[in-house]
Amino acid sequence: MPRGATPAPGAAPAGGAGLRDLVDRYLAQRSAGAPEPAAEDRTVTVPRDPLLRGLPRSMDVHIPLDPAVFGYNWALAGWTVKPDVLVVLGEGYPVGWVERGLDGGDGWVAMYEGYFIGDPATQQAALHPNPELAARIIHQAHIQDL
Repeated sequence: MPRGATPAPGAAPAGGAGLRDLVDRYLAQRSAGAPEPAAEDRTVTVPRDPLLRGLPRSMDVHIPLDPAVFGYNWALAGWTVKPDVLVVLGEGYPVGWVERGLDGGDGWVAMYEGYFIGDPATQQAALHPNPELAARIIHQAHIQDL
């Protein structure tokens, strides 16, 4: 696992019994009036690669990134039909992606090699105010081969 990356939540238990038990417990807690979990206790599943989500391969949004910061031919690319997901292209190749709203807010998270980039101590993804700053974190991870 890359350093500084937050691992994806664990896989579902084998068979449907484990999943059914979790659903039954959740429904029982809701009907009993159990309080909602605190914000820090909530988890967000790692989204699948945008190109595997059924989004078209041809991207109609292309935002060049500052060559003084990123180097040659780095850009954000995406779709007008899904403006909150942008693929980070490094020299024309997908390196990772950034996505807005996974925390329920307007923050952007960076995804690199199937992991959120965040704080390994707290296991929380870092939130960025815009896609360019999230892409910069992906660029740093890619350059340092994390």
